[in-house]
Parts: sequence; C-alpha cells; structure tokens
Amino acid sequence: MSELVSLVTGASRGIGRAIALRLAARGHHVVVNFRSDEAAASQTLQAIVEAGGTGELAQADVSDRTQAKALVRAVKASKGRLDVLVNNAGVVHEELFFFTSVERFWEVMQTNLGGVVNVTKSAIPLLGKHKSGRVVNMASIAGLHGTTGLSAYATSKAAVIGLSKVLARELAASGVRVNVVAPGLVQSDMTDDLERPELHERALGKQPVPRMGTADEVAAVVEFLACDAPDYLTGNVVRVDGGSMIG
Repeated sequence: MSELVSLVTGASRGIGRAIALRLAARGHHVVVNFRSDEAAASQTLQAIVEAGGTGELAQADVSDRTQAKALVRAVKASKGRLDVLVNNAGVVHEELFFFTSVERFWEVMQTNLGGVVNVTKSAIPLLGKHKSGRVVNMASIAGLHGTTGLSAYATSKAAVIGLSKVLARELAASGVRVNVVAPGLVQSDMTDDLERPELHERALGKQPVPRMGTADEVAAVVEFLACDAPDYLTGNVVRVDGGSMIG
C-alpha cells in the first residue's frame, strides 16, 4: 500500500501542529499548511522529521479559493493521493455583535467556513479515489451553544457543523467519512489572545473537569477519527470540552 497522505490546514502551531505530529507518528506523510508564519510551520515539519516522520510545507491562504485549489493540486502532483483532510485553519474575533463591523464578521466567516468549503470542494476527487477518505472538520462548542462576544466565530463554527453533516450524507457512497471535533476551552495561542480571561475562569468553574484542555488531547480525538474510527462512524460531532455541555 502506498504511503498515506494527510493535509492539515493551519498546522503551524497549536492544535494544528499537535494534529500534524500525531498523524505523522501514524506513518502518514503530512502536508503542513500555513498562511503566513513559515518559521512556525517549519518548526512543525522539523518536529515531524525529528520524530522519524515525513512531511512537506504548503503555503496557502485557504480563505482564497484560488490558493485553496492550488494547494490541493500541489498535493495531487506531489503524492497522487489524499487520504485525510483536517480543516483546522481558523481565526477568532472577540467582540459583541453590536460592535462588530460587517466587514470583520465576514472576514472571520471567510476563513473559518470559506476555508473548509474551498479546500474540501477541491479535495473531494482525491479523497474518494481509494474509497476510504477521511475528513475531520474543526469546530467549537461555541458553534453548538453560542458564546457571548464571539458572534462571528460561533456562527462560522455552527455553519461548519451543518456543512459537515450534509457532506457526511453526500460523500458516504464514495467511501469518504466526515466528522467534526468541537473543542471547548483549550490552551492555545488563540485562547491566549482572547480578552476578559475572567469569563473563561468562570466557565471552567462550571465544568466537571475544571481546567483547560490541551492541544494534544484534541489531536488525539482527531487521530482516532482519521485513523481508527470504524467505517460506520460519520456525521458525528465529538466534543472535547471537559464535560461543559453535559445535560
């Protein structure tokens, strides 16, 4: 069997890096996508190689349809196949909806939802080539229950969940399985950049597991869905949230 190939968008740091490392450890050739921080992406690739894995860098702004198409074409030209697609690239903007400009709202939507649309649309033929492709889309519990001050982010992630459920139905016959991972509060650069940390502390105090998650804990769930999940598992949203949404 040829070497399995995984494409992880937004893999230069945080959860994306952790996912890339786990997939590489499973023997996948990992395409490390990044938008602008080549130095950080290179660190991800270096960690993969030092651990005995293989991969390559792929610069592309997935919110741009042309660049997303070129990204998938490059994977096809380089490896001739794509077995796992992890749509992880995302941005967050923290501000009440009333104060959020329409322009900023759609910028977040274009990256978080548009990136998933752009890359997946181009990748479907490759993913279905061997009747065994896997797509894991990164969402958030904010997309399930809404979060004050994260209107654009929560809306984009809710849309990703809806799209994923549709794709799970539409791609099932081609052997492609589509699932979603919805993290809660996870220690990362994204959460470090959020304002009003007291709100996060209050939320953590209500969780059965009263702490932030780690990027590797989220990546472990992605690894399962990409590598170990049974063929019968598709269209699911797996929460990694310390039990914050129990009940």
